[in-house]
Amino acid sequence: MRRRMLTSSPPRIHDDDQTRKLRARAFAANDITTSHYTAYNFVPKNLWQQFQRVANVYFLLIGMLQLDVFFPGLSPTHWSTTIAPLAFVLSINAAKEAYDDYFRHRSDAAVNATPCVRILRPDDPNDPQMGGGKARRRSAATSSPASTVLETIRWKDLRVGDLALVRNNQELPADVVCVQSSDPSGVGYVETANLDGETNLKAKRACAVSSFLFSYGQLD
Repeated sequence: MRRRMLTSSPPRIHDDDQTRKLRARAFAANDITTSHYTAYNFVPKNLWQQFQRVANVYFLLIGMLQLDVFFPGLSPTHWSTTIAPLAFVLSINAAKEAYDDYFRHRSDAAVNATPCVRILRPDDPNDPQMGGGKARRRSAATSSPASTVLETIRWKDLRVGDLALVRNNQELPADVVCVQSSDPSGVGYVETANLDGETNLKAKRACAVSSFLFSYGQLD
């Protein structure tokens, strides 16, 4: 099946803040989460997972049968002889899970805070696509009102519809579509070793419909 990209007007390089907020609510965010717990759900979620083991449920039931409150005189031993070892095992496992999840949170924060470059164009009240608006602080100055500017953001702040600038040997910040390349033929080469372990370069060709967005020389 062939897929075609149809557009009735040139794609927009810049959207106002309201449009970006609507996109943020309509699509998933770009941040990644590999951690299993948060500070609010750690105790109930960890206990639920630990009691998925039959052995833990068994010792819990034995400890309940030893309680004199429910079954007086049923067991010759005290309930603490069963509940105490069970609580010790649960605590050790919970501490190990908390230790591992702490480093998952740190790894997620480091990846989500990785800087990337977003391509923008300053607000131009004379451009009907821009629609005017307040100027925002950006990381690079521009020489003319219609020229392209670059804004450094974090990976997790990238949204659907943004144009990202990826230079040589940089990691892709998200699932992207190649819209333009520094190669005259519009071809870029991508290594997917992080996904499938293959180190050979895969050729990706830019969409022909996006070739008029801007000149690559503007981004140098």
